Amino acid sequence: MKIKLSTILNPAFGEAYSRLLTMPLEAKDAYWIAKSIRVFDSEIKDFQTARLATMKKYGFEPETQITPEKQDDLKKADAELAEILNGEVEVPLRKITIAQNSTVLTARDLVALEGIVTVSGFDEPAPAPATNVVPMLDPAHT
Repeated sequence: MKIKLSTILNPAFGEAYSRLLTMPLEAKDAYWIAKSIRVFDSEIKDFQTARLATMKKYGFEPETQITPEKQDDLKKADAELAEILNGEVEVPLRKITIAQNSTVLTARDLVALEGIVTVSGFDEPAPAPATNVVPMLDPAHT
């Protein structure tokens, strides 16, 4: 499964994934989740290293004050980092289905975990009833 690096670094995703780790899951799901955590940790460390190197390249140290003269350099650094953040990471994970009566995940968690978690036990919404609408005729063409 491919996941954007920006998603992995999103705090809401991290919190939701942490709650997912506490849920009782089938062995195969637990296995793939554990494997994915190692990938996430590695990607986070690699991004932090790249971020520090990019900021240093443009003259920023961790405690550097952003002055008006440094705004252009900051924009260049941000553009380089945005390119990395938009990249996709191959994660050894498959979609996980959880029961609708699970009380561990919140609606916010489900939004953060979209594409990874589905909830079973919900009926699909019924299709909208067909309407018998008669199109209006243009009086000029009657």
